[in-house]
Amino acid sequence: NGGNGAGFSDGAFVGMINQDIKIENCETGKITLGSCQNPDQLVLQNNGNLEINGPLKISAGSPGVNKVLKSDAEGNANWGEIRGTIETVYSIAGTTGNSPLPSNPGWELIGPTEIISIKSNQQIVSSVSISLGRTTPAGGNAFCLAIGYRPIAGSEVYDGTTNICHVPRFSGTHERVGYAVSDTFTLAPGTYEIGVAIQANVNYFDYNEYIMGYIMIINK
Repeated sequence: NGGNGAGFSDGAFVGMINQDIKIENCETGKITLGSCQNPDQLVLQNNGNLEINGPLKISAGSPGVNKVLKSDAEGNANWGEIRGTIETVYSIAGTTGNSPLPSNPGWELIGPTEIISIKSNQQIVSSVSISLGRTTPAGGNAFCLAIGYRPIAGSEVYDGTTNICHVPRFSGTHERVGYAVSDTFTLAPGTYEIGVAIQANVNYFDYNEYIMGYIMIINK
């Protein structure tokens, strides 16, 4: 049946009202869409429930493996990252070498580093341990350690939100002292070189050993 939608108490309605095309089942059954080979692929139950018998593809947002649907304030859904999941884990491990560390008063990366890519709504979680030493006994000057980074296109090194500072003392020969630094911080989307950074005003350490730790990229 067709018409203006008024006066029908049973049967089906397929027609146009104003500029809307309406399909209605005036009985207590359901409305289905499908093919002869695969009927009932899309089923609208009489109670309003919608059933899809097959894969559903949504192209909005950024489709990808292990994405989830996220809604905005108006209820529109797009694909997005799962919050709190680990995107990537990098291992930082290797020797700093036995040559003296830099005496640049600014921050400088030492030992092994990683090249990471950060997207929006991601943060960095990192924890690294390092041993530093002297070949001869000596008192120390203050120095600081941090998780450091720099844009690939730039040369200046920046520290994260946390750094630790010490005044070392070495009483024996070829003595090493272990330190650790952890940090959680956010960077603008882009590509960075990241690792352990040191800030020292003197070329003090000359007997260095191993850096070991991790850097995780977390979806927030």
